[in-house]
Parts: sequence; C-alpha cells; structure tokens
Amino acid sequence: MNNFEELEWTWARIENGEEADSAVINYQHAGSETIEGVETNQLIFTLDGEKFKLWVDKSGNVVQAEAGGKIIQGNLVDATMDSMLSGIFWPFWAAEEIGIHESLVDTTPGVKWNVVSIEKEQFGDIGAEVTRLEVKVGPPLTPEGEEGTAIWSVGDFNGDFQMLVKWDWTETAGGEDLAVTYSLNKIVPR
Repeated sequence: MNNFEELEWTWARIENGEEADSAVINYQHAGSETIEGVETNQLIFTLDGEKFKLWVDKSGNVVQAEAGGKIIQGNLVDATMDSMLSGIFWPFWAAEEIGIHESLVDTTPGVKWNVVSIEKEQFGDIGAEVTRLEVKVGPPLTPEGEEGTAIWSVGDFNGDFQMLVKWDWTETAGGEDLAVTYSLNKIVPR
C-alpha cells in the first residue's frame, strides 16, 4: 500500500479454446484518512467496473469499507473485506509462495520444474528481471491421463520487491482442456 499508486491485472478462464470467464482487477491508492481516530490508507478496488473502497490501518486491517454505496464497519468488515484485501495483493504473496530457488530443487514425484528464461522487461516506467518457470504436474499427483502445466513469470523489481507478472495454467482432464491466465497490465509506484 505504501509503495504503489496503482496496480491492474487480468484473469481469464478458457475452456476448450473459448474464453469462459474473465475479470480485470484494479487497485488505486486514494490517499489517507483518519477513521474514528485511526490513521488509514484509502484504497479503491475495482473488479470488472464494480468499485469497492477500503480504509486500511498501518497493520493491514480493514477499518471501514464501502460496497454498493453502503459503508461497512465493525465485524462485518472482517467477514467481507479481509479476503478482498488479500486478493488485491495476491501477485505479491504468490511470488513469495512460489519460492523460485526452493521450487527448482523440489523432488516431489509428479512435479517437474524447468527455468524457461530469465529476461529484462519493462512494466510502464519500471523494469524487472523476469524469471519464467515451467511446472508440469502429472501422476502420481494427478489421476492417470490427467496433467497440468503452468508457466509462472516472477518479476524481481531491482531487489525492492518480487511479484507474479504472468501466470498461465493449462490442464487436460477427461478430454476437456482448461486454461487459466493472469497478466499484469499496469504498475505505478508511489
């Protein structure tokens, strides 16, 4: 929250070669505000055109939210908005969870890792070293005849932070093909 003015990415689910579902997610820092004596950052989160406002304290707790023009406070905020806040910053914790170096030495049966490329890329005004990893998952982790392949692209932004910048997952199961993609559209530092 303290490092980014705006983030935007796209999710899409493709079934048998046709887009079945997609969403554009946008995050914008909208300043700071004191809510009931608590200093907060105001965030605007847009999911396919529907806007949500979150007021988040320095510890990352949602103090107040606005959805559908209605203010939400108290216990309802925890129940409805904390997962949304986690979703906003998913590209960051996903990169941490992937753990590139640890994953490359993973010896789990049915999982094969491969570095596809390491390249410099620009994302607006900032550059990153992007490591592309191919992960193949098959038997014994999946039933015989079912397999999945993911290409994870993790950007290292000058050692300041890492985030998932692209993710492509394809799966074949029972003659059906499924693909899920994620791609970073925009990143604006503060």
